[in-house]
Amino acid sequence: MDRKNWACHQLSQKATGKYLLFIDADVELAADAISSALKIMLDKKTKMLSVFPTQRIKSFDEWLIVPLMNWLLLSFLPLRQVYSSRNKSFIAANGQFILWDRETYFSIGGHKQVATAVVEDMELARKTKQRDKIITLLGGNTIFCRMYSSFPDAFKGFSKNFYPGFNLNPIIFIGFVLVIFFLFAVSSVFAFSDSNYLVVVMLIVLSRILISQMSHQNLFLNVILHPLQMMLMLVVGINSVVGTRLGYATWKGRKL
Repeated sequence: MDRKNWACHQLSQKATGKYLLFIDADVELAADAISSALKIMLDKKTKMLSVFPTQRIKSFDEWLIVPLMNWLLLSFLPLRQVYSSRNKSFIAANGQFILWDRETYFSIGGHKQVATAVVEDMELARKTKQRDKIITLLGGNTIFCRMYSSFPDAFKGFSKNFYPGFNLNPIIFIGFVLVIFFLFAVSSVFAFSDSNYLVVVMLIVLSRILISQMSHQNLFLNVILHPLQMMLMLVVGINSVVGTRLGYATWKGRKL
């Protein structure tokens, strides 16, 4: 069993409350974060609530990769559909903050059921959605985290989760990443020779601005660094598939 999954399983056996909150040690909470999350969960009548914390990005290295997570999430998966749609394809969850109804958590087998999963949060979300509604939100001004503190950590961390999180055939996943790369990076180059492509550039810039605002990120840096981020997304995507399929992926000193 993965060390994190084992720890979560052990703690769940000790907890006695009606609701279980799984949260990473480096997550920072505003005073009303937990009460607000529980209120939303009760109001929406869901059995699981997950949050993508607002990322604290402090170095240039981090800006090259960390913003990709929210950009991909919000560009290609409407979070509203995670809650409102019964389609199993609309799944998103982040193990940094997950609040569960206790009965539901144990009914799906909890972390013991996903003992060897690398992206256990997504697997548990899929299992929960088969039975009940789930909801996934952004951290806004209440939940924060500095996920990675260096480029190597960000590269390894994103590689660890990128391909497994999509739950796709590797060929389809690589094709998906290539399509994104050509649509959002290579197509912009043609604007220098064909003014018609300026519309594409404007749409890309607009998407970066809107998602940066929603994610509480520096929109200027995300727009300027967009080409580099897209190139790194392609590299990370390929590395994620190769590392996962060949079994050489590591995280925090352990083989995955």
